[in-house]
Amino acid sequence: MKVSTLGSLDDVLCGQVSKTSLAEVKVSEFAYGLGAGAQLLDGKLVIAEAIIVNYTAYAFSPRISWQESSYLMSPFFAGIPSKPKYHYKLNSKSSLQELFQELIRAYPRGCVVSGEIFFSNLEGTYIIKSPIYNECIFENFDQYVEKKCFVNSVAQIFAVISPDYENKIFYERPDEKSSSQFFSHTHALIHGMTVHVLSHSELIEGTLFIETIENTSCKMN
Repeated sequence: MKVSTLGSLDDVLCGQVSKTSLAEVKVSEFAYGLGAGAQLLDGKLVIAEAIIVNYTAYAFSPRISWQESSYLMSPFFAGIPSKPKYHYKLNSKSSLQELFQELIRAYPRGCVVSGEIFFSNLEGTYIIKSPIYNECIFENFDQYVEKKCFVNSVAQIFAVISPDYENKIFYERPDEKSSSQFFSHTHALIHGMTVHVLSHSELIEGTLFIETIENTSCKMN
């Protein structure tokens, strides 16, 4: 399975998102994906957490949220063209980190994961200040990102997992409690919100679809 990336994650992390740096994501070409969505509001760019589930994009921020089936304007996006092939039934309690450790052992080259998970506790974050001010968001992380916990909730997820650090998709976050020998990036659609999922989130059961990625480093379109 090829993971295609558009835009630049570095632009987001460095606060350098502008109108000219936005990529046009054709939603109908992606069964699943994650990244950021962009909208103009009162003349300013608003950047929101985004996910594509079954060829429909969902984006959320406290200021604006929307659903899109044609084009998503995005400073950064990573997605796959079809549903992953292999069915995986999750029926025991674990953390998301523990699940990914199990998957990377089974898929050592890395994999993509989509599906539905029942979380006992999902810790998710979303953007509250758009990264458009030419400053590293990690220098004032609490000003840019807010956390929300969801208890006993079902979420649609999409994740990319790799044994190698690939800065087109992955980055190290100061709010992650888990550490590992692999890298992951996960978004979820939950209660009408799109959030970045922290890997210490706890899950109970779920139905997932998994497939090996073609290369340990994903490809730019």
